[in-house]
Amino acid sequence: MIFCSECFKDSQIKEIIKSRKKSGKCTTCGCKNAYIYDPAIDDYLDGFLDDLINIYTAKSVLPKDYPSSDLHMLADELKNEWNIFNDNISSSDIHNITKCISPRLYKESQELFEEPIGIKEKYDKDELYELSMLKGKTWEDFVKSIKYQNRFHTQIIDLKKLETYLSYLRKNYPKGTKMFRGRLCSDNKGYKKTEMGAPPFEHAKEGRANSLGITRLYVADSENTCIHEIRAGAFDIVSIGTFKLKKEISVIDFKQINSFSPFSSDNFNYLEYLINKPILKKIDNEMSKNVKGNDNALDYVPTQFLCDFIATMEYTTGEKFHGVEYSSTLYPEGYNMAIFDPDLFNCINVKTYQINRLEYEYK
Repeated sequence: MIFCSECFKDSQIKEIIKSRKKSGKCTTCGCKNAYIYDPAIDDYLDGFLDDLINIYTAKSVLPKDYPSSDLHMLADELKNEWNIFNDNISSSDIHNITKCISPRLYKESQELFEEPIGIKEKYDKDELYELSMLKGKTWEDFVKSIKYQNRFHTQIIDLKKLETYLSYLRKNYPKGTKMFRGRLCSDNKGYKKTEMGAPPFEHAKEGRANSLGITRLYVADSENTCIHEIRAGAFDIVSIGTFKLKKEISVIDFKQINSFSPFSSDNFNYLEYLINKPILKKIDNEMSKNVKGNDNALDYVPTQFLCDFIATMEYTTGEKFHGVEYSSTLYPEGYNMAIFDPDLFNCINVKTYQINRLEYEYK
């Protein structure tokens, strides 16, 4: 069989195949002019998936009480849990591609390819304590602890592991990048450029990325996202400021939790990552969770903890992360950033609008 870069979703594998610049017709997905890999000729991907596959154990070797609901075929695991293959590639094609990429492992451990597989460490308390960033606890245990027991010195979370996995979510923005910030107006005059920035510390209320009294600049990717995020109503007057980035920055992009490539880092610990992936998904959901009003200020505590920790992280010697990025709660097509140092952006323009009508979607 011949497969191509478009058979994959994983960015690293796609780039490796593209870098060889060998084009032709893909007999797997049907692309006519694609960058292809022909196992009959090519071998540069041999063994590429071996370390990942070896973290699994075949059903025949797993304990008899291993939950059947947690057993999956390797092809489905690679597609659904690791996001390696594109959605239009069938399980049978993934099975055949994987055999081509891992011929020696298939010969030595055929059961991993042909039987349902699982992760035995997921149900071992000692292993979970060592591998999990929450030391075997759940995300809900962590949230309860920092909300009601010990907010500033929790011992539940392993901060070194947390830092490791957050660092994979780094995203750079060049100088000159434009973002937007919106404010509801009390009259038709709108706000001036000098009034569109982050509030001073004495007026800084609790937010998703800041505790009471801590000033951070919240910006969005578009004017549309701004209008949704400030919950503008019909006939409201809103001012939208355009903010320009003064220097190159690096942020933690929570949106990448389900899409970053595990092959982008040397010595990546596949087993530890898989154990912690449910926790990372919880973090992603927490960042995008809709919190209404100040009465629920405690619901912001988990994300405030994360953002305060990220503000201490360095991505290179002497250079710390500048903010966090996350999906818009009220406008799924958009995203927001919380910037730790508001002076990194300069408001260069303000437009004031009236909201003429709203559209509701419900179920």
